[in-house]
Amino acid sequence: MSSKVEEDPQKGPWRQGKSQPLANFLQPRKMMCGFCDYYFRQENLPGVTTARAVLEKRASLGIPEAKHHLEKWQPTRLYATTRLCAFCEQLFRPLPEPADED
Repeated sequence: MSSKVEEDPQKGPWRQGKSQPLANFLQPRKMMCGFCDYYFRQENLPGVTTARAVLEKRASLGIPEAKHHLEKWQPTRLYATTRLCAFCEQLFRPLPEPADED
């Protein structure tokens, strides 16, 4: 009796084992929020702002890398659009004008 395991001649050099179902490739693409760096589905990133606005907000919070990027990045990169999640979008909206009381 031989200790060799018989190899199937139908097997080729391709990867053996389970192949990934097609559904894994059809999952919606996730993108990163420009401010909080969490990943969200693309439809859950309703806000749009510039990278410069994000860096200025981070610099106002005391993040040293933001100040460095503001000084070193080229204008084309600073004014590129950045997607924001719904929560972070609130931080970039202008405050409403107070109503004048008569």
